[in-house]
Amino acid sequence: MAVPIEPFQLLIKPVGPRCNLACRYCFYSHGLEPDRSLPGRMPDDVLETMVRKYLALRLPVSVFCWQGGEPTLAGLDFFRRVVELQKRHGGDGQVVSNALQTNGQVIDASWASFLAEYRFLVGLSIDGPSAIHDAERVDARGGGSLANALRAAALFDEHRVEYNILTVVHRGNQERAAEIFRWQLSQGWRHLQYIPCVERGDDGRATDFSVTPDGYGRFLCDLWQAYRESGRRDIGIRTFDHWLSRKVLGQGTLCTLDERCGRYLLVKPDGGLFPCDFFFEPQWRLGNVMSDDLADVHERVRRERFGGLKGACSQECRQCRHLALCYGGCPKDRQTPFAGGDEDRRRSYLCEGYRLFLDRHGAELDGLAEAIRRERQAMAERQARAARQVRAAAAGGGAVGRNDPCPCGSGLKYKRCCGK
Repeated sequence: MAVPIEPFQLLIKPVGPRCNLACRYCFYSHGLEPDRSLPGRMPDDVLETMVRKYLALRLPVSVFCWQGGEPTLAGLDFFRRVVELQKRHGGDGQVVSNALQTNGQVIDASWASFLAEYRFLVGLSIDGPSAIHDAERVDARGGGSLANALRAAALFDEHRVEYNILTVVHRGNQERAAEIFRWQLSQGWRHLQYIPCVERGDDGRATDFSVTPDGYGRFLCDLWQAYRESGRRDIGIRTFDHWLSRKVLGQGTLCTLDERCGRYLLVKPDGGLFPCDFFFEPQWRLGNVMSDDLADVHERVRRERFGGLKGACSQECRQCRHLALCYGGCPKDRQTPFAGGDEDRRRSYLCEGYRLFLDRHGAELDGLAEAIRRERQAMAERQARAARQVRAAAAGGGAVGRNDPCPCGSGLKYKRCCGK
């Protein structure tokens, strides 16, 4: 009897770290020597082998996440080839999903049309209004990049591309959460991610552009306050959504704050396999897609050294009342010590920030989670009641029409409510 495969996603870098911007906080730009042995773009034989082997696993959902560097530098024809190969090697009824992270600089109508047609979920990097974004996210000549990113967002709206906004939180914007959030709302964006920038210098300590631990906590507090003041329950903020999901459903959406690592395999342009985007040094190499079985490699990620990193948190973490909401944070952030010492290295650099927010607003999170539970329970009860009434009507020779009032009592038409 075959052993079930633990689902995982592929993080694919079709052009490696190559990029058309020179962001001042980019971790690829600080202390990382380019690997001259890597091809400039993933060769077709590597691409096809990767697609074929991954789809052959027949996971419930096969997720291809295209990242960089800047993955659009692979060219639109490369991604047309991706879709062609997915169609060729996917089975009937197989669910395939693509996600693309981009700075938006080369997006035009052709790109937007393609991404919409094949339902790519796009992450568009925008750090805030021009004074914030263009101070850090610059091109090779030092020019700002916001205008092109906003043009990409407008094209996504026009073509109905599903996209999220990705915002890096760093030393330069950590005190401006409310300003950034309100500006993003003014742009009509509803799906927001805020990613803390924590990078190490040659001495192993946080760089001067990294967010500070307490600064990150204040950012989260200010963001939460602005979010609550907006009254917008239709806004998704991924960190908050993760914590609410943990409280309501018992499972989260962010690997950095989850109980264990191992949701991904990283694929480099030459087919090299690594456990994570933050663990791509030679000592973490797991194999190559051209020669290794993906399911076996992923099982090694979970079972061997990398899989144990998450649980190796400090004694202070294990005794913390917030443990179930962060599990010690991302292991890569434990490599950036506060003051040195083995125990200190097992504590997340961002610990102070997480605790500041959760101590201050944890009760409000609990209250919102309870409201969501009640809403879910009420919806389930309405649907069950409607189902009983539909069955009773059918038994009596009648039936609920699609345009009839829904039997659940919501006031909506049946087709717009429980008849969906």
